[in-house]
Amino acid sequence: MVDLIIRSGHILDGTGSPAWKGDIAVDEGKIVEVKDSIDMHAEYELNADGKYICPGFIDIHTHSDFSLLANRCAESSVRQGITTLVTGNCGHGPAPSPDRGLGKQITFGYSENFNTDFGWDHFAEYLDDLFSPGLSVNVAPLVPHGSIRLAVMGYDARPPTRAELEKMKDYVDEAMSAGAAGFSTGLEYSPGKHADENELSALCSVAANHDGIYASHIRDRADTFMESVVESLNIIRRAGCTGQLSHLAPRPYARGEFDQVLETIYKARDQEGLEIGIDTFPDVWGPGPVVTLLPPWVYEDKPDKILDRLKSPDVIDQCRETFNNPTNYLLRLGGFKSFYLTCSRSYPDLVGRNFQEISEIFGLDHTETIFKLLLAD
Repeated sequence: MVDLIIRSGHILDGTGSPAWKGDIAVDEGKIVEVKDSIDMHAEYELNADGKYICPGFIDIHTHSDFSLLANRCAESSVRQGITTLVTGNCGHGPAPSPDRGLGKQITFGYSENFNTDFGWDHFAEYLDDLFSPGLSVNVAPLVPHGSIRLAVMGYDARPPTRAELEKMKDYVDEAMSAGAAGFSTGLEYSPGKHADENELSALCSVAANHDGIYASHIRDRADTFMESVVESLNIIRRAGCTGQLSHLAPRPYARGEFDQVLETIYKARDQEGLEIGIDTFPDVWGPGPVVTLLPPWVYEDKPDKILDRLKSPDVIDQCRETFNNPTNYLLRLGGFKSFYLTCSRSYPDLVGRNFQEISEIFGLDHTETIFKLLLAD
């Protein structure tokens, strides 16, 4: 007698072999037998005829670092068959966070609406809060470069001093010792974009000493796509670690060099023996904070100073030039009809509308509309 038998399903075992029809027996939470037909009884049986049975999927690129604290059942993953999440991607995440205000700024998915404590300084403390009550999924956390740089240097757009670099290396070492699976960067965002190859190689080498991986949202996937890939490959070489290039797809306005980009990666892998993985996405749409439509100097600061800027008519006037002659990678993707509001505490009735429609409802221009939405929330 076992706890569970799943019968007559098409079994995909994860080895790459073709699916085959069979039964699976589970007892005390473990698979104990897989056969064409299992001749035993179970407390509970499932008829999987016409369905596929496979190991849980691994989502290699998530930003669930904080949302898992608010929803430990992680239904949005489990209902898709995902049982393992890699978090801390793109150099963004909630730890280390000695300055709570800055830590919240660089955590994708953070919301006061969750009413969830943000109460840790170090990565190990964050992992204790994450894992100790239990989760419905496995998690492989990456330690984010952006969080580390904010903790040591804030938004300073300069190379670190020797002392600052050593402090950042200590943060990486501490996180890896606590259980991080690797080190991530987001070089298209602040503060990651202020780091050079030497800084990133030094930090990545610390992760490599713990057999950690390097996962990078590279610096650019349009105007300097090739240069950005070469930079990441150099970091992987210098650190001597496995690399993962995140969502490696060209921007719609990129030059036609994607084939050469892939050839460069394949050459590094096949001829040099570098361990490199890439991932991409099938979606046309993607989420992001509204504030990233603005110039970075508006939001790279303490919360009280950001609020002062959002209230300033002079700052609004300065930002109009950004919207009229966009260099921001998001604004270059399309007009305001391409951006939709998906969450707003102050204007829930506008959720689902695009920013062009919202501008017309407000009777404001695009720049004033962005500032009004941000300031209200």
